[in-house]
Amino acid sequence: MAVRRLNHAVLRVTDVERARDFWAGALGMEVVTEMPGAAFLRLPASGNHHDLGLFAGRGAPPAPGGIGLYHLAFEVESFADLSDAPPHPHPTCPPPKPRFRGGRRWRPGTPGSPGPWCCGPHGR
Repeated sequence: MAVRRLNHAVLRVTDVERARDFWAGALGMEVVTEMPGAAFLRLPASGNHHDLGLFAGRGAPPAPGGIGLYHLAFEVESFADLSDAPPHPHPTCPPPKPRFRGGRRWRPGTPGSPGPWCCGPHGR
């Protein structure tokens, strides 16, 4: 079996509606299905039924740097699309922090940056 790509991601969240609104606002995702305690969203140019599933979880979110999902990366049509993206795609995204990649300092939203960085709806 040769796996080609990840088809979708599923996240357990503390607040499904808040997470739904975040992903819809930050990436323009379309809500395709909702039910109590769950929502399924699709990226605008996707051929999938859904790209992201959100399910109500129990307990508090992990502490920053704790166990859990570290990041998601999304493919865009071209590198030029990244330079057109706003540095803060959603109001919950804090000012970007400099990152180091390959020994080079990157500051999201500046020329030469690999693209916008954004935290989730909890500010992390």
